[in-house]
Amino acid sequence: MNPTPDANNELTPLEQSQHPLAVAAAAGDGSAQPESDRPQASYRTEVMGLGRFQKEGLVTEVATGRSWRMPADEGKYLRGTDKAPAPVDALRRRPTQ
Repeated sequence: MNPTPDANNELTPLEQSQHPLAVAAAAGDGSAQPESDRPQASYRTEVMGLGRFQKEGLVTEVATGRSWRMPADEGKYLRGTDKAPAPVDALRRRPTQ
């Protein structure tokens, strides 16, 4: 991501972070039954607002403990900065790895 200062010449919270936009946060238990063999999967999500329409979520697969950091940012059509996928787009995409 190329940092782009806003109108006040400041970087957004997502641009200030030294982490990639989406990253595995915890490897979890590799001995758990594969998701494809389970009748359903459950996820726990914690989300916090970063300001300027940006949010950051930690998504954890309950059965394995695997976790992903998933940021979201609204597009310019809602006066966001479009530095990460919109929240609905992030939920549509299932984490792999």
